Amino acid sequence: MEKNFLFLLLFCLILETAGAQTPQPFWKAKSQVYDRIKNERAIIVSAKTQHDDKGKRSITLITAGRIRAPLDFVHGKVTDYAQYAKILPYVIDVNYDPETKKLFAAGAFLGFKSHATLEMNSSLEKGQGKISFKVISGFMSGLTGTITEEKIEDKITEVSMDSVYNGEAAIPGFLLSYGLEFVGQRMAGSMRSFVESQWEKEEI
Repeated sequence: MEKNFLFLLLFCLILETAGAQTPQPFWKAKSQVYDRIKNERAIIVSAKTQHDDKGKRSITLITAGRIRAPLDFVHGKVTDYAQYAKILPYVIDVNYDPETKKLFAAGAFLGFKSHATLEMNSSLEKGQGKISFKVISGFMSGLTGTITEEKIEDKITEVSMDSVYNGEAAIPGFLLSYGLEFVGQRMAGSMRSFVESQWEKEEI
């Protein structure tokens, strides 16, 4: 009897674990938001600032959208970091070392200049690409994030970014959140336009 009970308990735990799912991000969980991404080609950008009981600040930046190009092609262009200064607004200089996987980037926005060094790691498996990054020095040092590229169809890739920054910055919180949303929207749009234009040339 005791053995049967233990077996039943173990079986229920296995079923519960197998059925557990990672919560969806807000832009995918909310149908009206996800419909805009799918049907209107909207690029969703959200930057939220929070403070804990000790006054420490945390900023979460999330972006999501779709690119009309195959996953492998999108991943190749997004990880071509050396081209960022030519592609992305506000980025004025980029230097990437593939051996150390260190990316140095300098930028300017509304007269504010900044520079940062990032650690970059990427992977591409069947149906999904991942790019993880961490700012190890410079502006917003400590910021970490992941870019996820997911195959939706043969020529449609869904790209999203989830990043978090904990700490202080020279810019007030509300201005930093607004600036991140504005810059994030412009940069994501520019990257999508570039990748799609390059893919159109490939198809000709």
